[in-house]
Amino acid sequence: MKTYLQRLLNIQEDLNDFAETKKEIENNIRFSGSNLWILITAIFLASIGLNVNSPAVVIGAMLISPLMGPIIGLGIGAALNDVPIIQKSTYNFLFSILFSLGTSTIYFLFTPLNEAYSELLARTTPNIYDVFVAMLGGFAGIIGLSSKNRGNILPGVAIATALMPPMCTAGYGIATQNFTFFFGAIYLFIINSVFIALSAYLFAKFLKFPVTKMKDVSSERRTARIILFVTLITVAPSIYYGFEMIQKSRFESNSDRFVQNEMVEKGYLVLRKNISYNNKTIEVIILGSEIDSSAINSISQQLINYQLGGSKLLVRNGNFYERNARGSKGPFLKEESDQFDKIAALTDSLIENDKLKKEIEKDIEILFPSVAGVYFSATSKNKDQVFIQLQPGKALHSIDTSSINAWISKRLKKDSLAIHYK
Repeated sequence: MKTYLQRLLNIQEDLNDFAETKKEIENNIRFSGSNLWILITAIFLASIGLNVNSPAVVIGAMLISPLMGPIIGLGIGAALNDVPIIQKSTYNFLFSILFSLGTSTIYFLFTPLNEAYSELLARTTPNIYDVFVAMLGGFAGIIGLSSKNRGNILPGVAIATALMPPMCTAGYGIATQNFTFFFGAIYLFIINSVFIALSAYLFAKFLKFPVTKMKDVSSERRTARIILFVTLITVAPSIYYGFEMIQKSRFESNSDRFVQNEMVEKGYLVLRKNISYNNKTIEVIILGSEIDSSAINSISQQLINYQLGGSKLLVRNGNFYERNARGSKGPFLKEESDQFDKIAALTDSLIENDKLKKEIEKDIEILFPSVAGVYFSATSKNKDQVFIQLQPGKALHSIDTSSINAWISKRLKKDSLAIHYK
């Protein structure tokens, strides 16, 4: 059995000889001639794809991007103690970063489209799972470069370990002076780069590629300490963000169960719920008669049974105010349940594309922190309605409603909307 497993998992016989593998890696390091033109093409493809929110175009940019070459070169150079490869890889890696940042920044400075869509936002919040993806993708990449029959490994690796999209997202952050976007995207790029290089380093050590020159013990230990230090510094923030992501997911899941079990199944007509992990609040908008404070307190006492201790339940009846395109403001609904029921019956009819609806709901809360939620409807008079729920404690007069209105109109591609705030 042991012999069978050894034969099954043996990788040596599928690899090219070391000289050919090293030559292949060195050819992918430099950015000149055709490689530079491919880099330019990938930058513009990624920037356009992010700009128009096209996943297909972004994936195309990932496939042709040559950014992985110098990153793998750094890992292999460190493993082999090959100073020329390290120097060449470092130079080309830094050149590719500055060139990509500069080119994408120029693009986003001049493009007439400046909205942040989901493809951009997805590159601004890295976490520990991105570390695992980069590590595994890096292993697959170096195996593919070393293999006699690489097949379709490298295109898949290019998609998994996205390098160009976060770099162009960082360019967007510079162009729009949104440094939250910039630092989030740069951090994702660093994660991918460090762990791709680390994968190449470990692969070369595992297969015992011949080193260019033997190191003394102290030099080898120093290199190992530097690699360990860089790895820990890179991975530490991602662990925190990954933990936060898990906690947020649990909070939202528990909140959904709480509202379903303690309110919906007990007969309350829940129109919408707004769950805020950051504020630890669960806001529920209900139809019909108002729930008295004693009933709300009784429901709130059940929060602890859903691991939601310390959270706050907010129950509201509709009390919206309208601010239309002309800027006029007046009461729209004020606990008039018969009108509210008509609108609620048509909730989300304005957006038939469920994917677009979810993207807008997610993006608006990131771009406008004062917004707790958004939903859509069309009245019987075919007048499109958008309802925007503000975070608790946010006054209407303190909100930049004109920016929110313009953003919503562009996303829905509709010039005439009745937008209401609560």
